[in-house]
Amino acid sequence: MAGLLSKERIIAPADYNRWRVPLASVAIHLCIGSVYAWSIYNPSLTRVYGGGFATIPAYLADIFGTKYIGGIHGRLLTAWSTAGVLGPLAITSLRQNSVNRAIDELMNKIDPIVFQAQFGAPVDQLEALVSKNSATISRLMEIAPPGTLDPTSSLYNSTMFLMAALLAIALVSNAFMRPVHPRHHLGKG
Repeated sequence: MAGLLSKERIIAPADYNRWRVPLASVAIHLCIGSVYAWSIYNPSLTRVYGGGFATIPAYLADIFGTKYIGGIHGRLLTAWSTAGVLGPLAITSLRQNSVNRAIDELMNKIDPIVFQAQFGAPVDQLEALVSKNSATISRLMEIAPPGTLDPTSSLYNSTMFLMAALLAIALVSNAFMRPVHPRHHLGKG
């Protein structure tokens, strides 16, 4: 053990390229970080996604029977993929509506002369300035009268309310799910 920690082994010689040390330490930290992230997040993700995808066919078979489970599961996956595309579009649209509403409310409080001095354009050019990201909520807050509340913290309120309502609808819908009455089952034969 003494040989491993001897002064000759742990002190680099004069001709040693010291640029290797920061690069090696960054590489080691990245490896440790990725191993740590994998060990922490993989079990929960595997349980959530893997467990969910594994139990859905059995759940559907219990509710609808096994005869057409492939088609029903295919429709469910299609609905999930559609929600995966339309959901972010809806959230982005709702947030943009909130931003536009907040900008309009700020413009009702801002003096048009101060606006023109700040942006070099009259108030009727607001839409063009917003589309070019020249007029943003933070820049409008700079010229807003003192005491004006910053609307940034409430931009996602409508989005969160919509998602909570959709989750509540899904919860109630799932609670109303019942197995198909046996008289609707296909006969053996």
